[in-house]
Parts: sequence; C-alpha cells; structure tokens
Amino acid sequence: MRWAPRSLGARLWLAAILALAVIAALEWSLRARDARAALRANAEARTAHGSAAPAAEPIAPAGFAVEALSLATAGREPAAAQIVWQLLPGGRVVVRRAAPPPTTPGLRRFGEAAVVLPSPRLAALDPVQRAGLLDLLSAVLPERPVAAERLRLLGVEAEAGDVAALLRWLR
Repeated sequence: MRWAPRSLGARLWLAAILALAVIAALEWSLRARDARAALRANAEARTAHGSAAPAAEPIAPAGFAVEALSLATAGREPAAAQIVWQLLPGGRVVVRRAAPPPTTPGLRRFGEAAVVLPSPRLAALDPVQRAGLLDLLSAVLPERPVAAERLRLLGVEAEAGDVAALLRWLR
C-alpha cells in the first residue's frame, strides 16, 4: 500500500498543499513571537521611563522661545506661567499646560514657562532626568550661552554652582 498518489499532478498538488501549510505555520509562529517581543519591549519602556502616559509631540516646536523658565516642585509652579512642563522620574517631559495657539507667523516668544521637577533638589536628578531637562532647555532657550538669570528656582534647592553647571551642557 502506497501513501503517495501515483500521478505526477496529484503529487505536485500534495506537495503544494504541504508547502503552503508549512509556510502558514511559520508565518503564524513568527507573528506570535514578534507580538510577544513588542509587548515585552513596551512593558520595559514603561518601567524604564516612569509612566505609560504618551508624550505630547512636539514638546517645543521650532520658532518657540521663552524669556524666563522656572524650575519648580509640584504645586509651586508660578500662576503666571503660560506653559508648564513636567519632568517625569524616567526622564520624559510631558506638557501639563500647553502653549496658546499662534496668532501670527514667526518666532513665538513667551514671557514665563515652568518645568515641574520630580525632586526638590536639583543635584538629586539622575543622569536620565538631567538629559530630559537639558533636551527641553535646549529647545526653549535657543540663545547660547544661556544666562543663569533665565532660570528661576521655585521650591527647588540647589548649590551655588548647580545651575551654572547645568547650563554649561547647553553650549
């Protein structure tokens, strides 16, 4: 007794059906593996960056600058701040109070903005948090070098040279 058909056409059909079944099984297993890897990467990114909240894009678009920026702790941000960002523990920056929409073309300048820091001490920011803060500072303070007077501390403790050391990274 033979398990394979005798005619060439029937054997070719059987081989094609078997090949399609193998390809479909491989495709299904690869998609399942990729989905598991994507879920794992998302979970790792959420724990590494401190929040599952999506970042508002863009944080500071081109043609956007502020005159003064306050580094504040939660609850201490100035009421006059037109824009408020928050630096999350994982180093991401999210918008808490967005800039008003533009009314004219060109460079948009705002008088005061604030960044809410995750720590009441500037020196306590870890390297990832400092990098997130520096990215924001470089976007909203386009002039170089940045004068230390442009940053105000509200409820944030800093040593004498901490602000100057932070701003040196923007050169």
